[in-house]
Amino acid sequence: MLSKKMKQFTIVDIIERQMQFIKSNTVFDKIDFKHNDEGELLAYNEMLQDIKIMNEDDFKNKYIKIIDDIEAHCEKINEQVNSIEILNKNKNEVDKICGYNNAIVLILRCINPSVYYTEYRNWMPTNTINKKMKDITMIDIIERQIQFVKDNIIFDKLYNTGEQLGYKEILKDIKIMNEDDFVNKYFNIVKNLRIKFNNEDILNQDYAEKMCGYDESIELILKYIDPMYGHDLPMCLYEITSNT
Repeated sequence: MLSKKMKQFTIVDIIERQMQFIKSNTVFDKIDFKHNDEGELLAYNEMLQDIKIMNEDDFKNKYIKIIDDIEAHCEKINEQVNSIEILNKNKNEVDKICGYNNAIVLILRCINPSVYYTEYRNWMPTNTINKKMKDITMIDIIERQIQFVKDNIIFDKLYNTGEQLGYKEILKDIKIMNEDDFVNKYFNIVKNLRIKFNNEDILNQDYAEKMCGYDESIELILKYIDPMYGHDLPMCLYEITSNT
């Protein structure tokens, strides 16, 4: 892949990288995830076409309605499942719908982080323009993540402080670094942090909570650049600290 300037990275790049990962990855079993992958690719293809022609508000309204309809459809399927035979019959359809839904949620989260958290669904970023979807950059995505964390206390204060710290550091570097340099820097930061926790070199609980948020912010952006980075990292820091 071309090492482009990070400030030039757009939501179109995120979708194209997600599609490339689904088609080429060896992390998941191709047979087991066949229908899930079909659903994801279908959604990404549809969104990619709409992103090239739609503005932000129209795109968001269209795809929020779609995931609401999916939720209602899945509830109907669950009501009909009263035997293992029916469950197996519907499994392929459910897997495809789940993949389709998850792909949409991932991209909606880029433009409005509240979509990922049901209880904050009505949150709206302030001082934003109804941009063309194709013009939304990684800088826009990070600035909205920062604002969302400031406005909403989803996790504890220390966790949120760590998230803000991570996003602010990332934002500075994205404006000046190319992709390879950025990835090398932040991949190693998270990798080394997780190794320290695995080795129990860091035991202070307050610091651990803060670093969970810091870790999460970096991993999210790395996975937007290339989903494979999430699988190349050691065990999730949250899993380490939650077991202490």
